[in-house]
Amino acid sequence: MSRLLLRTAARVGLLPRASATAPLAARDRLPHQSLLSAHCFLRMFASTVLSDDRLRELQARADRDKDGNKRAVDLVERPLGADKLGPVGAAVGARQGHADHADHKKALGSRLADLVREACVETNTSFKADPTTWGVTRDDDARMTTAFFGDYKSEQRRDTEAKLREYLQKPTEPRAKGLGDFSIAVTVAAPGTGKTRLLDDALRMPLDTTHFAHVLRLAIAFNGKTSRVCAHPIATRMLCEFFCGPAEVDADSVLSAIDKKVTSTFPGVDVDKVAKDVLDALEALYFEQRGGVPGRSVLLIDEISKALLRGRGSEESHETTVYRTVVAWVDAARGRRGAVFTGLTVMAPWSQASPASGRKLVWLPLGTFDVWDGAVQGAIEQTARIDWPAVGPFTQETWSLLAATGGR
Repeated sequence: MSRLLLRTAARVGLLPRASATAPLAARDRLPHQSLLSAHCFLRMFASTVLSDDRLRELQARADRDKDGNKRAVDLVERPLGADKLGPVGAAVGARQGHADHADHKKALGSRLADLVREACVETNTSFKADPTTWGVTRDDDARMTTAFFGDYKSEQRRDTEAKLREYLQKPTEPRAKGLGDFSIAVTVAAPGTGKTRLLDDALRMPLDTTHFAHVLRLAIAFNGKTSRVCAHPIATRMLCEFFCGPAEVDADSVLSAIDKKVTSTFPGVDVDKVAKDVLDALEALYFEQRGGVPGRSVLLIDEISKALLRGRGSEESHETTVYRTVVAWVDAARGRRGAVFTGLTVMAPWSQASPASGRKLVWLPLGTFDVWDGAVQGAIEQTARIDWPAVGPFTQETWSLLAATGGR
């Protein structure tokens, strides 16, 4: 059967005629293009000569492939003799497998975009129509200048931002050379000290990285306008943030709509796997718009301690599960990805590494008071009017003065 397929391919011009009588191992010396064309032809030909049972067996084997890297010629490798494909055939198959995996992520990304678009139409929520803006958060903020991030801040705040900037733009370090468990950045501080503002700044601060052409920064929060309890806490929030941008009003309705669609799209699939698949797809969409070369990806998770999971008629804390899902996704890229957490309680404050895995922790210390926070500013103005009824509205210069004299 193998010789018959080769002769047929040679007869129709897909392989040199000499290859039809040459030993099977000689295929290693054939040009890549000829080999790939021949495999495509043989794949179609095999579908007409192989038994239905054999085809079902091969299809089942492909379906069981969890990595998605099944080679395109798998349906005919066995009939032709997989052990005789040689290095050229193996290389072609591997390249095709990676391409198939990338195509799968892109296809899933397009499907997810349609899903979120439908949810936005149903809830009258704004959807980013331009794919180049997907995953870009507040890129048009007027304060997105180098000067803004260096002026009117305490020394501690500047040092913290420097640590954060370095983490965002450099490859993530492993706990030990050649080992996994890559570092994460963590901050733990009291309310009003600027945790959320720090991540907000992280989305906008200018980066000057020599390691990556592009950096994807994607933030989600488990409080405030996105405190909705979902069946898919990570996937739902990431989809909303990626395709719609940061929530300017209560996002309960659109999160609910997205969550229901995600649940129906992945029936019976584990929450952890859905989250990782969604993150893979969003990452692929982002870098596809920027040349297709994967760059740095950093997830910014705000108030993770408030993460809740909606189960069957109940709500339960989901902090540990969210943490494990995120760090597993980070570790899978071997240093290209990272994560920043606020409100993380599964780590002892100021420990140098995770007690469970030895994962390195980059601590981001904050001051005792953040006068740039809107709620804090309101409290200060209210207190000032009690003590000095004649005081007028605080100006930008006043807040800058407070910050420069120790407000942070």
